[in-house]
Amino acid sequence: LTSVGRSANLILNIAPDGTGRIPPSDVARYQEMGAAIRCLFSKKLAETDPAAPLRMDPRTGEISWRLPTAVSSANISLVIREDQTAGQLIGNYSLSCNHAGAWTPCALGALPGVIPGTLAAGVGHKRVLMLAPAAPLLGVRLTVRSHFATAGQAPALRDMALYDWGGAVARCV
Repeated sequence: LTSVGRSANLILNIAPDGTGRIPPSDVARYQEMGAAIRCLFSKKLAETDPAAPLRMDPRTGEISWRLPTAVSSANISLVIREDQTAGQLIGNYSLSCNHAGAWTPCALGALPGVIPGTLAAGVGHKRVLMLAPAAPLLGVRLTVRSHFATAGQAPALRDMALYDWGGAVARCV
């Protein structure tokens, strides 16, 4: 979450021992990490179609996603993945949530030491954010404030997804 979830590389430092095998204690830790990741992302609430990138409106800089049904949860993770076929283009952005038909800045939650409660520049391969909506969520809108696109390029997202990190899932971390 502090690497891939912030658009960085995850380096596991997997090294075989003198026999050419991965030590069993390391294998156990990797299995635990895999189980925690599967647990955190086990309760998908909604997702966009990954085959249809979300394009930025060139006039407004907005990339909007209207949810098919309202999503209610106090602890939601939002996973945003940038379409990087033309490179990493999104610089600064803001995030709005639609509650009861009105767009307002999203209330961001935090996972102390892991996921900050503020936006960071860039989306990149994957950005994991915590949302703390006070009312059912009807949509998410990312507004690109700055980008690195040149002629013929336009910032876009590969997809967005929402996951419920409440209840039993909260114990995954």
